[in-house]
Amino acid sequence: MLLMENQQNKPLTLSDFNKASPHTYTINKEVVIFNAPTESQSITIKVPNDDLQEHLPKINNYLSWLTTCSSTLIQAYNKDPYYDDVVADDSWFQNIQVYKATIMLNQDGSISAIISGGDDQVLDHILDVELKNKEVTYIGYDG
Repeated sequence: MLLMENQQNKPLTLSDFNKASPHTYTINKEVVIFNAPTESQSITIKVPNDDLQEHLPKINNYLSWLTTCSSTLIQAYNKDPYYDDVVADDSWFQNIQVYKATIMLNQDGSISAIISGGDDQVLDHILDVELKNKEVTYIGYDG
């Protein structure tokens, strides 16, 4: 299988966000997460206050990390595999599809993410990934 070249996000600007509710925004353009392009409006950003401009550098930094966090994700997946004979590698990471993501900038300064998608390991289940800062706190399947 031919691996895709790592994709990068262009830095987001205020015009790339739609306000969904107080402290909650959606991104109105394609964003790359886990090297997978996501659809417009599938990424929700929650911030501790409505000063989005203040939070933009941290959001862009985190989205940039999420495009290239393959080693972090692969290590977490292989630490406690769903099936004993299923192993994640670079090819697995390159083939993840992201359906939905919520990124939360917390009051304490930390950042969390909940990402749902699919992979080519367990086709009939949703892959759920939860992160706090740049560490995987949960990875598993729903279904």
